[in-house]
Amino acid sequence: MVLMTMNQPQRVQMPDLIYAAQLAKRHSSQKHSGYVSVDYTLKKYVRKPRGSAPGLAVYTHEKTLHLEE
Repeated sequence: MVLMTMNQPQRVQMPDLIYAAQLAKRHSSQKHSGYVSVDYTLKKYVRKPRGSAPGLAVYTHEKTLHLEE
């Protein structure tokens, strides 16, 4: 999932991050789990490994939100 920040990531509020994490959970294979961890990071820290399968990405500098039902 991508949360557009209009080049101002410092202005993103925690309620927006939580809402985006809840949407990601709702559309994932873990949607029925009671406890889910969702990682987030800036776009500049996401890359596709050379020669990897389509849709695979690796990231660094992540932070994690823990969601409970």
